[in-house]
Amino acid sequence: MWWLTQIEVFYRMDFGRLPIEELNNISFAFPHEPQQPNFFFNPSAKSSILLGSTSWGKKDWVGSAYPPHARQKDFLHYYSQVCKAIEFNTTYYQIPSINQIKNWKEQVVDDFHFCPKLTGQITHMRRLKNSKDILNRFIDAVVHFENNLGPILIVLHPGMGPSTLSTVDEFLQQIPEDLQVALEFRHPDWFLPENFNRLTDVLQKHKAGFVITDTAGRRDCLHLQLTATFCFIRFAGYSLHPTDFLRLTQWAEKIKTWQEKGLENVYFFIHQPEDVFVKESLSAFSDRLTSLGVTGIPNFNAYKKQLLF
Repeated sequence: MWWLTQIEVFYRMDFGRLPIEELNNISFAFPHEPQQPNFFFNPSAKSSILLGSTSWGKKDWVGSAYPPHARQKDFLHYYSQVCKAIEFNTTYYQIPSINQIKNWKEQVVDDFHFCPKLTGQITHMRRLKNSKDILNRFIDAVVHFENNLGPILIVLHPGMGPSTLSTVDEFLQQIPEDLQVALEFRHPDWFLPENFNRLTDVLQKHKAGFVITDTAGRRDCLHLQLTATFCFIRFAGYSLHPTDFLRLTQWAEKIKTWQEKGLENVYFFIHQPEDVFVKESLSAFSDRLTSLGVTGIPNFNAYKKQLLF
């Protein structure tokens, strides 16, 4: 099917990718943060930082993040102990059965969150239009994650620009109020000030979150605008290039500030062109967060340390 080919591009997170030799010409400084509405912050609330990636089937994590003799059938359980969320691409391809969802749910710890990606049938084939029947089937399935359900990730087709704002508005009206959603916008015209302000108003009205995308070739997508009581960040790295660590340090400092203000949850997902570098990125990021005093960050090398002593 033609749309599955397009979905593969999104799965690899090639969006905004540049040749590595161009990175030294990019300014990775954060933009000025806009004035955030005070009601997104609750200083008395306990904020959580939920780190993750896009899969748990990581054989190279055995002996470091996973126990030395971990079996593949148990990888999800161990993943849920070191990462507290997953950007769940499986639902992008096909709506899973309720039994399958219950099986995944049974394998994870209580405070783990699945963030299912909305099916491409809705976002790419129908571009959010005339999709209520599929949306209802999707929601009827993913609600069985129950307390383990995080925000639903909605990646809009890149051809959907500001002229489709009413379509986005009408679609969000169909989402039950007790579900969280986070939307990623890729058409560059969304980020023109007049369009971005109107889009922000629509998302705030529906308590829907912006996806903040940190990728080298599209710095406009790194806007720092909050529209909900949680934050959803997608970080595209360059195989541990020095700029990866520069950017991760900036994010650690920003997240620390937001946590102190009382932002409810921060979901942070790391993408790398080679999956083997995901753990190293998560480990470095968690170490930086810990050094800043952020609590509840997992130790990705706990099992490896046990082997050494």
